[in-house]
Amino acid sequence: MPTRTCRTCGARRQVYNRFAWSCAPTKLYYCAVRDDLTDMESSCGEWSKRGIEYDLTPQRFDKAEQDIRYIMEQLLTET
Repeated sequence: MPTRTCRTCGARRQVYNRFAWSCAPTKLYYCAVRDDLTDMESSCGEWSKRGIEYDLTPQRFDKAEQDIRYIMEQLLTET
């Protein structure tokens, strides 16, 4: 049985800090159910099992193909 902390909760979201040109994860997390910041060892009665989600929609693949075409065009026009 998993420990029912924020570490294993499905409502946990990562919080990032933005720097000049990049983002880095922090040690804080956001609880989407309680709408509050939390850390990994916190716990509450709203714990839910984390699920694996896949986005295999045709729109996602079409967008990826468009992005690849755009990158190829940009690389070819620079040379």
